[in-house]
Amino acid sequence: MKRAFTIILITFVLMIFIIGSVNFAGKAILANNIYTVDHPESLYRTFNIIDLFRLIIYRIGTYFESLVLVIRISLVTTIISTVVILLIAMKVWFYRYENHKYVRRKRKSFNLLLPRIKKIVTENPKDMTLEEVTDTLMTGLDLHIATFKEAAFFLKVFNQYIFIDREHSNVSNAYKALRALGYIEFLEYKLLKGSDREKNVAIQFAILLNLNISVSYMSRIINSENIPLRKLARMYYMMMNHEDSYKYLYQSSFKFSLWDEIEMHRIIKLCKLDNKPLPVFMSAVRLEKENLNIAFFIQEAGYYGQDIEIEAMKPYLIDADEKIRRAAIKCMTFRRVNSAVDLIKQAVPISTQHTVRLCLRSLLVLHEGDQAPFFKHVYQLSSDYRTRHVALICLWLYSKESIKIYNELYLEANDVEKKIFNEVKVRIKLDKLYGGILDVDNTISIIQRYVTDTI
Repeated sequence: MKRAFTIILITFVLMIFIIGSVNFAGKAILANNIYTVDHPESLYRTFNIIDLFRLIIYRIGTYFESLVLVIRISLVTTIISTVVILLIAMKVWFYRYENHKYVRRKRKSFNLLLPRIKKIVTENPKDMTLEEVTDTLMTGLDLHIATFKEAAFFLKVFNQYIFIDREHSNVSNAYKALRALGYIEFLEYKLLKGSDREKNVAIQFAILLNLNISVSYMSRIINSENIPLRKLARMYYMMMNHEDSYKYLYQSSFKFSLWDEIEMHRIIKLCKLDNKPLPVFMSAVRLEKENLNIAFFIQEAGYYGQDIEIEAMKPYLIDADEKIRRAAIKCMTFRRVNSAVDLIKQAVPISTQHTVRLCLRSLLVLHEGDQAPFFKHVYQLSSDYRTRHVALICLWLYSKESIKIYNELYLEANDVEKKIFNEVKVRIKLDKLYGGILDVDNTISIIQRYVTDTI
């Protein structure tokens, strides 16, 4: 509004000067006659606003009468621009001054507030009422969250208490402190009045802190035309776990992006942390149409699914889609389903070398039965250097009998193949020196890099 007013003012002044410089019938349209007397009504008259413009035009006409019209306009434009720049500079200085005062005031308030939050959340084992929390926090302060920058600051503060130091914090008091600060009210206002971008950020904050936003605010955007916003709103609905937490997700045909998968994994983790009912992963897998989404839910079942759901995932070990197959292998390996060993071995002939290496690592981690002949078989038949490398690592680490097979293969190897054996020994030796000999999964850390597949 201020910018538009400035432009209108400059345009109006320029029009006055241009009109005042135009001659009509040998006389300027705005004649410079302010020193004349109008008869017969009075011997003099008062100085009005029109006379002010006439005076300005008169002075300009006197001082710059030797210059052509274009140059006069240029000079006037330059003078006006200089004045405007000076005004802007003054406004910027004033804004910075006020902003620095505001920042100092906020910093002072935060310095007083943070020890009070710590006292309420970590030093008070008793559940306080909202009124008690408000009185403790806000005594002598007038502070309510009004910007996303402030919301992000308190996100970091309360994330430490609610999730990282959860065992030593009173989570109930932490959430009441957030309400006392106006955190939830701020997010609800943005969901109601904000732009799509602001709504997106507000939902992300609510998810990250596991906040309970009123359903009425979320229901407005659960079917938004903005696809990223709609996905985020439905993920939040999933976290709140109504009667069917997954129903809005399987109604969509979009593929999960990596960011979607990260957010959904966090949401399911929060539900698990708060002892909320989790999605039924079997239903999620069966109802999905996108293979990428099916693979995601199979892998999530490995983290949070029930044993009966894990058993239901076994057929996917030999699924035609390799993404699904890999997810099922990871699921079985994470849950230590030893009965899945034979199906994992069946997946080797129908998979790429990338998945073959995953199968080898999974068999090593599961450690069920004598798999040394299988590792030897893969080593001898594979033409891929990295796959043979992994097969030898598995042979060396699996058992004493497999080490004997490893040594036999070494004696039969030619000079080129012996380089692979030497690299394997060096790799294992380095890991024992610097990465720990064995971890809780009975294998060295390099074997567990399923996603990056760096070996």
